[in-house]
Order: sequence, then structure tokens, then C-alpha cells
Amino acid sequence: MNTQQLQYLKEAVRLGSFSRAADALGLNQSVLSRQVAALEQEMGCPLLRRHGRGVVPTPAGERLLELAAGFLQQVAQIKACLLYTSDAADE
Repeated sequence: MNTQQLQYLKEAVRLGSFSRAADALGLNQSVLSRQVAALEQEMGCPLLRRHGRGVVPTPAGERLLELAAGFLQQVAQIKACLLYTSDAADE
């Protein structure tokens, strides 16, 4: 599991489809789909229910996103802090 896979899952759920999430992330849809499938394989359970109109999270997918939300927020804060620190050091 990596932060990128969690972000991909989060976007697919937020937008309700792989194609819309791939567009928003600037990815090929097959790349997004493969990464989510790899995450599902690693977790040992389906995280999304796929249907004709898109995707919805399974209970396991909802729980993973709940648990990952704080972690993803912390990663974003760390990146922002390091970027700010790096910019300040360049001056």
C-alpha cells in the first residue's frame, strides 16, 4: 500500500468513477484501475463495487478511507512544510 494508491481510491470514490478520477488526476484510466486492483489484492478484499455507472465503496473501502484520511492529511502537511522549509532555505 502506498499513498498514491490511497489517493487514487479516494478520487475514484469522490468522483464515482474511474474515468472521472483518471481525468482529474491526469492519468490513463487503466493505470488508475490497475493501482486500485493492486491495493484490493494487498488488502485481500474488494474496496470498490463496480457497476455500469461507476464505482461505490464497499464497507471495507469506506473503512480504509476513514482510516487513511488523517494519514493522507498528515502527508500533505509534511510535503507543504518541507516545501516551505526548502523555499526559505533557498533565500
